[in-house]
Amino acid sequence: MSVKVSGVYEGGLGDKGLAMGVLEDSACPDQSAWIEIVLQSKLNRKKLSRFLDQSDRAFVVFEGELYGPPLPDPKLPEAIRNAYHPGWGHLGAFRTKLVVHAIRYVAVVPRAKPQQ
Repeated sequence: MSVKVSGVYEGGLGDKGLAMGVLEDSACPDQSAWIEIVLQSKLNRKKLSRFLDQSDRAFVVFEGELYGPPLPDPKLPEAIRNAYHPGWGHLGAFRTKLVVHAIRYVAVVPRAKPQQ
């Protein structure tokens, strides 16, 4: 489905973190989405790249296509299909994947204040 999402993007692989990475949202700290960047617009690309070069993280608003968990191969035996839950990304660790077509907003992630 087509979506607009926001969160903290942590780039990792490819063109200085602009090919693949992870999107996290503090509202859902136990879930993150695998990100694949396939831009149809170059808007904010250089800005995101610059922030990732500085800290590997940036607050973003992305638009793209969201995919839910992939289905197990129908050729697998039923018992395995029922127990196996494939995922996206590195080691299949992510239940959702976002293919990013546009970067609508980019900002620096504020540094956490030291606890006293």
